[in-house]
Amino acid sequence: MAEELDRRGYTTKAYQSQRGRSHGGLRFQPGTLLRLLTNALYVGKVEYRGEFYPGEHEAIVEPSLWESIQSELRASRTHARGKTRVSNNPLLSGLLYCHLCDRPMAHNYGTARGQRYRYYRCPRQQNGLRCPARAVPARVIEESVLSQLRRRLGRERDAAVDVDGLVRRVVERVRYDGLTGGVQLQLARMDSEEAR
Repeated sequence: MAEELDRRGYTTKAYQSQRGRSHGGLRFQPGTLLRLLTNALYVGKVEYRGEFYPGEHEAIVEPSLWESIQSELRASRTHARGKTRVSNNPLLSGLLYCHLCDRPMAHNYGTARGQRYRYYRCPRQQNGLRCPARAVPARVIEESVLSQLRRRLGRERDAAVDVDGLVRRVVERVRYDGLTGGVQLQLARMDSEEAR
C-alpha cells in the first residue's frame, strides 16, 4: 500500500516549525501508514492504554469504514504470526528479568523519526528510580532468546515451531544484564517429549 501512495505522489504532511525548520513531506513508510490507519482520532475517539473513549472532536471517517480496516489489519497480523512478533503480546512478558535489580522488565513502545519501536526496560527506571541497566530493543533480545533456545534444544533449522507456545513451556526465566548486554536463559526441567 505504501508503494501505491508513493506511485501516486502522496507524502506525509509538510510543515515548518516555529524555528523555521521544515518537517514532513516524506514518502510513506509501512510503519507511518499503519499508525495512520489505526489512529482512533479519525473516528472521533481517543485511545488510552489500549481502551477507546469518545473524544471531544468530530469524526472525519465513518466508524464502519474504520472498523473494517481494523478487522483487515487484525486478520493480516494473525496470518503473519510466527513470521513477525505481534506487538500487543510481547514474547518475554513476565519472563525477562533485570539482572541488576532482579525484577521483571516492562514492555514499552517508543517513537523515533516516525517509526514505532518496542523495548524492554527495568521497572525501576520506569518509576523514576535509579538502575544502571539500559533499555533493550524488544526485537534484539527476543531474537537472542529464540536463537539460544533453538540451539539448546537442537532445533537450529526448525523455523516452523510455535514460538509463543515453546517459549512459554520451556523458558522459566530470562536474565538480561543491562551493563554488558548478556542474555542468560533458565529453562524449566522437562523430558525430551515435552520439548517437542
